[in-house]
Amino acid sequence: MMTKKTRKRDYLLHGYLKQLHYDDWHHPDVFREETSSRPKKDVSDYYYAQLAFVLRNNYHQSLQQTANILGLPKVKIFRLSEIYTQEFDSLEAVQEAIKNG
Repeated sequence: MMTKKTRKRDYLLHGYLKQLHYDDWHHPDVFREETSSRPKKDVSDYYYAQLAFVLRNNYHQSLQQTANILGLPKVKIFRLSEIYTQEFDSLEAVQEAIKNG
């Protein structure tokens, strides 16, 4: 059942993902300058991991639900959670980090 809060969260999350993809595809030169020490794939994986951590820990989403929301395979979500640790407390904090590089 979709509640108003769930719809708002999904809307915000899709906006964050859209911004991440937009930056990756439309501003690769800026992206490379800001992340010269880390490959592009690592940066995307890092932000996906952070979004997954917030969804799982703050919104109590299951691994499968998190994978569905992010549009990634469940195995990838699991692997990302093994590689990274949670560094953000909210979806808004992740959005700000994505926006500011």
